[in-house]
Amino acid sequence: MGNFVKINAFVYIPTGIIIEDRVMISAGCIFVNDHYPRAFDTSTNKLVSSEPNEDTLKTLICKGATIGAGAIILADLKIGKYALVGAGSVVTESVFDHALVVGNPARQIGWVCICGSKLTFQSTNSICKSCKRSYTIIDGQCIIIKK
Repeated sequence: MGNFVKINAFVYIPTGIIIEDRVMISAGCIFVNDHYPRAFDTSTNKLVSSEPNEDTLKTLICKGATIGAGAIILADLKIGKYALVGAGSVVTESVFDHALVVGNPARQIGWVCICGSKLTFQSTNSICKSCKRSYTIIDGQCIIIKK
């Protein structure tokens, strides 16, 4: 868990979730750390332990990312720096830095600035209307070029 992290009520964070600095996790988010969970082990005829094991997967929430209320983040993903996951989204794939994703499954619909404002691109460049940072798109990635 990083510094300056804000976690609202009713958030489930299991083992294997790595949260960097300045992350916002809104109310009711759920993180998953297993692709194929089961309650019962047929080889031992017992309940499966909830303790971490070799099947426990890691997910990285990078610096400055925001996860909207009620979002579900599946296992073994990366949510990029300053990305924004919309409320109620179900994230099934990794999210690029500065990407804005929404829906079920979550799909990218735009880009966001470090300050949180949605970016509007003219060709491959954008200047944030709120804080005046400059961005460009290089190889499908949003890159800050002037702070």
